[in-house]
Amino acid sequence: MSQITSFKPRSDRPLVVITDFDFGNVSLETEILEAAGAKVVAMQAKREEDLFEVAPDCAAIMNQYAKIGQKTITRMQKCEVIARYGVGVDIVDVGAASEKGILVSRVTASVWISWMWARHQKKVSLSLTCKTTALKRWRTMPSPFG
Repeated sequence: MSQITSFKPRSDRPLVVITDFDFGNVSLETEILEAAGAKVVAMQAKREEDLFEVAPDCAAIMNQYAKIGQKTITRMQKCEVIARYGVGVDIVDVGAASEKGILVSRVTASVWISWMWARHQKKVSLSLTCKTTALKRWRTMPSPFG
C-alpha cells in the first residue's frame, strides 16, 4: 500500500526511444505514447554506439535488434525501462541495467504461440480443403521450449 501512496505522476515529457524496427512504421506506438505525454524518437540503430547520443535523456527504450550493452546503459541518466520487442533479452546487459535500477522487459512466448496457432489453423484449413497432409509436418516441428 505504501508504494501506491508514494507514486507521483511525471511532470516532465519523458523521452521514449525506439531503437530499431523492421515492421513498416511505429505509428501505433507513437500514437499511444504521445497520448500519454511522451516524446517519441524512432531510430534505425545498427550499432550500440548509435544510441550513445540519446541514452542520457531517455526515460524508456524499446528495442528490437539493437544491442543495449553496458556502454549504453552507463550513459543513461533518466532511463526507467528497457522494453524488448522480441523473445529473450540476450541483447540487453540485464546486469548493468539492474545495477542502475532499470527494469528490463520482453515479449513472452505468447507471440510465438499465437503465430504458430495461426499457422496451424491455416494448415488445418488447407488440409481439409485440399485433402493434403500439411498437418503432419507441423506436428513434427521442434518446440522452442524443449
